Amino acid sequence: MELFDLVVIGGGIHGCGVAADAAGRGLKVALFEKADLGAGTSSASTKLIHGGLRYLESYEFSLVRQCLMEQRLLLQNAGYLVQPLPFVIPVDNNTRPLWMINLGLFFYDRLTARSMPHSTILSAQDLEKLELQKKPKAAFRYYDCQTDDNRLVIADALLATSLGAKIYTHHEVTSVVSTEESWIVKTQGKFGPYFVKAKAIANMTGPWLKNVTQDCQLITSQTEVKLVQGAHLIVPKLYSGPDALAYQHDDGRLVFFVPYLEKFTLVGTTEFVIDKMPQKPTIDPCELTYLKDLVSKVFGKNIKDNDIIGHYAGVRALIDSNKSASKATRDYKVEKMYCPHHKHPIVHLIGGKITTWRLSAEDIVSSLKKEFPLMTAPWTTKKILPGARVNTSSHMIFEELCRDFPFINKELLKRWSQTYGLRTYNLIGLRSSLKEFGAKIADNLYEAEIDFLMSTEWAQNLDDILFRRTKLGLTLSPPEVKLIYDWFGQPITHQIS
Repeated sequence: MELFDLVVIGGGIHGCGVAADAAGRGLKVALFEKADLGAGTSSASTKLIHGGLRYLESYEFSLVRQCLMEQRLLLQNAGYLVQPLPFVIPVDNNTRPLWMINLGLFFYDRLTARSMPHSTILSAQDLEKLELQKKPKAAFRYYDCQTDDNRLVIADALLATSLGAKIYTHHEVTSVVSTEESWIVKTQGKFGPYFVKAKAIANMTGPWLKNVTQDCQLITSQTEVKLVQGAHLIVPKLYSGPDALAYQHDDGRLVFFVPYLEKFTLVGTTEFVIDKMPQKPTIDPCELTYLKDLVSKVFGKNIKDNDIIGHYAGVRALIDSNKSASKATRDYKVEKMYCPHHKHPIVHLIGGKITTWRLSAEDIVSSLKKEFPLMTAPWTTKKILPGARVNTSSHMIFEELCRDFPFINKELLKRWSQTYGLRTYNLIGLRSSLKEFGAKIADNLYEAEIDFLMSTEWAQNLDDILFRRTKLGLTLSPPEVKLIYDWFGQPITHQIS
């Protein structure tokens, strides 16, 4: 059995972050994920890297400042995956008062140095352009960021492997046993059981944390968690403007309307507490109704079931502070424990959010300094994710690609620049014509890209390729999607995210 310094359980954004951080500090790392990378909560977000403006109401100034600092780092170090996005907050009689929003935005703009514009109040002319059913009394514009959450997971996994970490997908950890020398970790993969040894374990399974500790008879976290499900709808574009909309519903919750993949609007999220973690979270009928009714209220458009392009749900494990789901903290807690017999460490992550994944990974690995005294210092504030260049946006990469590869149509190069960044050069290689990319499987999808995803990004089936790695399953027509699945002889089993 191979001996690793650290075994990471869970291949979401936090697990891949820990694997990359630890490998970069000189540890020998293995990561095991029971499904595809980022197939759980990490790909069920609102696709935002945001500071958490509403957290200021709970006086969580430190959390907001951390989020804004991480946002700035991602704009710098992963610019093709993280883009500035303007948000509009309408103000009316039933919303938070104008003075409160103005004060919150004042602090939001100044909690850390930001490279994006400060907030402004919209003019009367701008209010007319919002295309809302009811014109608000006033509205503010501020800036946060949008991302492709699954591509962020993949980029971090690629960074981890470039530093020597080993990543095993479709390997479910089924038991963990403590011996005098180490932990022995058993996984079940496609070809049967697989065993490794580990000096330390990081449990990065998010809402499945309790399930994994019970199933593997691990030391259980002592922190109480609240399982909160959130759901989203993907619908045809609801309005023409470039802004996202942060709308306060009648229950006081902020729900986002976010421009998505140029053709769509992403609507979400809901928040309600569940008692038990399901095997595969799915949208509840009441969540569906909640979001459809809100679309009708805000834009005066009745969304029917056949208008919905897709929907998805995810569950977060939040630190339980006896507050409502919307007011529970989005901060995280690192909990380090030891096997009572042999004193081997296991570290659990409770809570957290996609924006602060780098910071939580750094804290997880730093907590193991006692066990690995030769481990080097934290380093990830300067890490450039694969495909990125410092302060380089996807549009800048797109312009480079257009110059270097005039034989490839601009629509395809634009998608590749937003998906792979500078790794597009690896995908294209020495090819000098589209014919060299193999069979054309669908509009702007060639055989070479599928080979690239399966050979370099752990993709194993069309669900991985069309609905997580590329999102082409959303932009292609349903007949085209079905044709692709039929061609490869695979059933459509995807969960859109």
